Amino acid sequence: MRPVGLLTNCIIYYNTRILSSLLDYYEKTGNGQGASLLNQVSPIAWQHLNFYGRYEFNKGPEVITMEALIAELARVQTSPEPSLIG
Repeated sequence: MRPVGLLTNCIIYYNTRILSSLLDYYEKTGNGQGASLLNQVSPIAWQHLNFYGRYEFNKGPEVITMEALIAELARVQTSPEPSLIG
């Protein structure tokens, strides 16, 4: 596998893990609207990733748990924006 393929697979795995956890959260909290909106989201996206940024590796690591990430994403408005849906 070439490096680009490996990177692509990592991104798809990361996104799928987030979407799956968010779907579980919506189902547990009874948010059917949020769960149905996830049908329109593809795990093949990387707009939310920064490939060209400046990174500092000498700082202590900031641990971000999946639970904290899902809680933050769940706070986002769950009604679709017209410009985002075909």
